[in-house]
Amino acid sequence: MSSRYEKHEKLSRIGAAGQEALRRARVLIVGGGALGSSAADALVRAGVGHITIVDPDRVEESNLHRTALFDEEDIGEYKALVLKRKLGLVNSGAEVSAVVARAEASNIESLLETDLVVDGTDNMESRFLINDACMKHGIPWVYAGVLATGGNVMFIPPEGPCIRCLIPELPQAGTYPVCEETGVYGLIPQIIGRLAASEAIRYIVDGVGAPGRLILVETWPPSMEVVRIPRRHDCPACSMHRFDFLEVRP
Repeated sequence: MSSRYEKHEKLSRIGAAGQEALRRARVLIVGGGALGSSAADALVRAGVGHITIVDPDRVEESNLHRTALFDEEDIGEYKALVLKRKLGLVNSGAEVSAVVARAEASNIESLLETDLVVDGTDNMESRFLINDACMKHGIPWVYAGVLATGGNVMFIPPEGPCIRCLIPELPQAGTYPVCEETGVYGLIPQIIGRLAASEAIRYIVDGVGAPGRLILVETWPPSMEVVRIPRRHDCPACSMHRFDFLEVRP
């Protein structure tokens, strides 16, 4: 028994077979900011063998209050490359790849050599894009989002219910709150990112997830609630197999 993972291997939910499944697993994380870096950190520490992080942005000073992996010396560097370097120090046995690019309709399908996708984005258009790509290619994904002092997580299998069962149409800009307006409590992306990682780990180990369960977390004051999300028979993505957000727009 490896001393690194002995507590996992003693755990009846994981065991040696589950730890081996984690070692073989490939996970794509779209977004390397606070959410994505937190999920990546948890997955690498858990023993996931292959992680790819896709992000086009550089570390800014404002990122430092809500992620444990970025330091002042990283300001100005590409997030994906910083995470590749630092996660390699966390677990040299993990293969971490960095893609310095924005996930778009033109490239997301080429990134899907993976068993699972974890959402580390900060906008609904990117999530609708991930949803369409995963529905089309039969890949499960974990939706994660934060706002102010709360956040939510939902495991989404290829057959749904999916994000468009929860939010049928892309909200118009300015009609829904965003962190740039509300602010964000520094700890909530770490909490939600790790909860998303836990959903990913459970799927990898068990081979099945828990679909249709939207986990709502609030930290101030603390509460947690699970809301059932039914599969919509008229859902454009998981029911009708129409993948509007994969269309490359000029």
